[in-house]
Amino acid sequence: MRRTSFGLLLLLAAASPSGAARAVEPAAHPPTFTTSVSTTVQSLFAAEMASGGSVASQRLGFSAGVNWRPAPPFSVGVSLNYEAQDWTFESGPAFGAAPPWSALERGSVSLPLGLALSPHFFTGLSPFAEWSYEREAGSSDALTYGASLSAFGIISPRFSLGGGAKLHHQYFRNKVTPFLIVSWQLSSKLRIANSQAAGPLGSGGVELRYAPAPKWEMSIGGVSRSDRFRLEPEGTPSGDLAEQGGIPAYARVSYGVGTRLRADAYAGMLANARLKRWNDGGSELVDEEVAAAPAIALVLSSRW
Repeated sequence: MRRTSFGLLLLLAAASPSGAARAVEPAAHPPTFTTSVSTTVQSLFAAEMASGGSVASQRLGFSAGVNWRPAPPFSVGVSLNYEAQDWTFESGPAFGAAPPWSALERGSVSLPLGLALSPHFFTGLSPFAEWSYEREAGSSDALTYGASLSAFGIISPRFSLGGGAKLHHQYFRNKVTPFLIVSWQLSSKLRIANSQAAGPLGSGGVELRYAPAPKWEMSIGGVSRSDRFRLEPEGTPSGDLAEQGGIPAYARVSYGVGTRLRADAYAGMLANARLKRWNDGGSELVDEEVAAAPAIALVLSSRW
C-alpha cells in the first residue's frame, strides 16, 4: 500500500484475504476509472511426502478488475480471477496407487467497495463468490462465498496500519481468516507493506521491500494460507474435498516498464505444507505432511 492523501480510497483486491491492502496511487486528480490485468505462472518443484512418494504442481492464473470512483470518498468495482493447477503425484501409501487429484480450477468474482470516513480512516467491504473444483468434477457442487471486511488508518505520512477478516462459507465449514494491513516507510528506500494480490503470496502477505532505483524493487515476504477444492464424485453425492495448505515464502525482484507495466520474478519455497482429503460429510480421510519444496513464479501486470 502506498501513501494516500485526503479523498483517495483503497481499492480492494478480488476475493483476496486483504484486498484493502491495495490503495490508489497518489494523484492530484485521480481517474474516475482504474483498470488492472495480470498473468501469473508458478511452479512448485517435487517434494517428498512423509509416508512416501512425492508431489509437484504448476499454476497459471489470470485476473482483471475495474474500479469506479463516482465521488472522492467512495469507490466500487468488480474483479474477476481464474487459476488452473496441474498436479503430479508419485504414488505413495497416503493416497494409494491412483493420484488423489490432477487438474484443479478456481474462478471467482468480487464486488469491492471502499469508503473514506475521514481524511485518515478508510473502510472496505468485498463480497465474493468462488468456484474451486477438479476439472472432471465441474463447478455444479463447487460454489463457496463470503466477504472481506477491512479498515485502516493513516497514522502519519510514513505509517498506515489496519486489518480485517475474510469470512468464507466453504463447503461444510465457515472459515475466518484475519489479516494485517500495513505500510511503513522505514527510509527513502526501505518499507514494510502488503504483497500484491496477483503474486504467489496474495495480498494477505507482508513484505520487507527495498527500492534501489526508481524502476526496481526487491523484497522478501511470506504468508500462511490454505485452499479447498471439490473433487470428482466417484460414487459420492457431491465428491470429496482436496485441501492444500502451507507457508509460502518468497524473495522478489520487480521492474517497472514505464508507468503502467510491471514484471515480478519470485523465487522461494513452500514450507510446513500439508495435503488433506475430506469426504463430502466433513470427515478427514487423509492428512499428509509434505517436505519443504522450492518454488518460482513470474507475474506480468498492467494498470491504467
